[in-house]
Amino acid sequence: MADYYLMPSTFEGLSLAAIEAQASGINCIFSDKIDISTKVSSVCKFIELDINKWCDATINSKLERKNTKEEIKN
Repeated sequence: MADYYLMPSTFEGLSLAAIEAQASGINCIFSDKIDISTKVSSVCKFIELDINKWCDATINSKLERKNTKEEIKN
């Protein structure tokens, strides 16, 4: 069990692991260097690679899992 899926990559194409994390409904935080087509649900955020912004994004977000089945299907 995890609270977040963090992907602080400096370069990443379409990531299947990121899509799987979204399908699980976990809160996802991705680097703004990751291809925007990776976003397939509303549980992910894209943030620039700045440690303070990443800390704020994790500390200040609500910890809850969301059922993303319909979003993923669409």
